[in-house]
Amino acid sequence: MKRSRDRLSDGVAGRSAGWEAALATIVVGYALLGSLHPVYGDDLFFLLNDARWIVERHEIPSVDHFSYTAQWQP
Repeated sequence: MKRSRDRLSDGVAGRSAGWEAALATIVVGYALLGSLHPVYGDDLFFLLNDARWIVERHEIPSVDHFSYTAQWQP
């Protein structure tokens, strides 16, 4: 026979699993809504180079590294 303490912890675990599922559903729904609005930019390759920079160096660039006329300018 289970002790009352074990039954209480089972109920708490069941409730937290419900909240985790609800939170996961909200996060996924928000991500899907955000994906409906496309990202617009003037230059696709500039955006891809910036994304590569962020992934490789783990930092957001504070100056323009890829411009021909204004290189290293904020």
